[in-house]
Amino acid sequence: MNIELAVKTAVAEHLVLDFNSIKLTDSFIDDYDVDSLDLTQITMDLESHLDIEISLNYLTENLKTVQDLIDLVNKIIAGEDLKISNEPGCGRYGNYIKD
Repeated sequence: MNIELAVKTAVAEHLVLDFNSIKLTDSFIDDYDVDSLDLTQITMDLESHLDIEISLNYLTENLKTVQDLIDLVNKIIAGEDLKISNEPGCGRYGNYIKD
């Protein structure tokens, strides 16, 4: 299963972008003007396609780039125990961290 392909496809389809123009370093906010609803819908598409669950708690200010989303999906698929940190500076809803 190619996670990068799945993430880039979900981004391209939801934001109506050319798949080949999406770079891993592209920022959801700065490059695509994505809001929290857009990001939620992209992740819902990934959940359906990949049969995974992505907690809304992981969709924080720290999930900034396409690569960040790929990394998160890979960690979920690998079964890594992700926890939410509510430490100051970790975004409004916390940050996902590996235990």
